[in-house]
Amino acid sequence: MDSTGVHVDVVTSQPIKDKEPKKKFVSVEGERDWSTGPYACFPDFPSCCRGFCCIPCMMSEISQRLGEWMCFPFFMPGGGNVLRTRVRTMGGIKGTACDDCIMMCFCGACAVWQMQRELDEMGIPKV
Repeated sequence: MDSTGVHVDVVTSQPIKDKEPKKKFVSVEGERDWSTGPYACFPDFPSCCRGFCCIPCMMSEISQRLGEWMCFPFFMPGGGNVLRTRVRTMGGIKGTACDDCIMMCFCGACAVWQMQRELDEMGIPKV
């Protein structure tokens, strides 16, 4: 109390902002396998032939189904890899970006077909 009888608190330091909590990272590690193998397109032979004969058409379709510009895979280097990684993470499928890249490089037609079938399994409508 001071001489007038009023209680006075003396501030001896400035308030300190609490440390911000650490950011949490969400794992994108999938929990399941692809619904079909990469070479399982043969039961649907007409679509299989279309996939092998016109990979760019199927990649455009996949891009549109994912809400991207239809020419995205052609104007972005590695666009096919990006689409495959996006399908995999959306579906909670096991794998890595390296796996996606290897599959697109060495068996692009099969990888594109596998993505198309996976989007069908997930119920993502064709555009």
